[in-house]
Amino acid sequence: MNLTFAFSARQPVSTKTVSGLITAESDVFAMARIKKMGFINPQVTLAIMPTLSTGFGLLQPTDFDLREKARFYETISKRIKLGGTFKDALDSAKEYIEDGRLLSAVAIASAAQESGMRPWRAMEMGGFAHRDVMVVKALDMVGGLDKSFWDLAQEAKLRHQTENAVRGAMRMPQTMTVMFYFALPLFFGVLGPQMLSFFKKLGNTVNIPSDIQALYSFVGEVNSSPVIWFLVWLAMGFGGWLLLKSNLWQELKSHIKSFHDLDLKSEHAQLWSVYALMYSANIAPQEICAILRPACKLAITGESLYVMSRRLAAGADEVSALEAAQFPRFVNAGYRSAKDSGDLPDGLKSFCQMLQEDVQVLTQRVQAVLQKISLAIGAILILAVFYITYYPIAGPMLQSL
Repeated sequence: MNLTFAFSARQPVSTKTVSGLITAESDVFAMARIKKMGFINPQVTLAIMPTLSTGFGLLQPTDFDLREKARFYETISKRIKLGGTFKDALDSAKEYIEDGRLLSAVAIASAAQESGMRPWRAMEMGGFAHRDVMVVKALDMVGGLDKSFWDLAQEAKLRHQTENAVRGAMRMPQTMTVMFYFALPLFFGVLGPQMLSFFKKLGNTVNIPSDIQALYSFVGEVNSSPVIWFLVWLAMGFGGWLLLKSNLWQELKSHIKSFHDLDLKSEHAQLWSVYALMYSANIAPQEICAILRPACKLAITGESLYVMSRRLAAGADEVSALEAAQFPRFVNAGYRSAKDSGDLPDGLKSFCQMLQEDVQVLTQRVQAVLQKISLAIGAILILAVFYITYYPIAGPMLQSL
């Protein structure tokens, strides 16, 4: 379990105070991390809202807000290209950044720059993604600092678009699930007891089906121990959330073709756009595979990157290593085509744009399927409500006509 702390500390060579957010197991670990960054006299306080919003570290995002990150990188690139310094660009960014985690990273990086660190080293201290740091480091060495941030901005935009498309496909079933979850206590705590009381008053005048009798008997049991069943309801919600975050859910989705294709194409659209970016920064393919592997959402993709890295280390060429890693056929074809074009990074960018178009089409297809399923579930729920509330009364009346 990780907590989020707000901190303030001082730079050893300046009287300026640095403020930001840091994640750690406790305030002792938080202060140790701050001192490791090179700051002195740290003061930490528990940041309650950020801690709750990240679910005590369980919901911690893997990256900053991609939309803000893209804007930040793009602005940095433009300022440097116009002759500004990286330090000035960081200081001005504090005025328009709203993402607390990104703002904290910028504040730490700005303080590190004031101590004379290179841009990439300041970003590393601030907690920026390792792959971003590697791209900035590689291009900064050849005088391409502005280009590194511009390319990173375009990559962040592509990832933002892809993730939005995937989230859009899941919005309706998630909404239906949440509505059903919160409808349960309303039924068992309000509507169910009212109907149970009503049926008791009717006595034997209404012939209630045995399955409905069993349901309302269960309603009575729930209301006899409300605290216990409330805890059960909370556990159901927590269990459902754990299922969505678990490998089991990914495994279940992988057996549904539409979901499998969407997950696969969206992952590779992001993966190879970053690969192209790092390759254009003259980072060795073997090192790129090692850096990208931990960021993979699909286990099979991470395994393929590991095999590709091992083959490259053994002396194989890129295409042979890729084919031996058993990536999907469309990846092998896209990479070979990009390699044969003579400009691998540009070819991979075109390949990723095609994958992005596929993601859009697959998203629409999944949305159409999920919409039909959601409508069917909604209709079933409406019929179920009618059956357990109105049918016990209306059924005998209709039979007597």
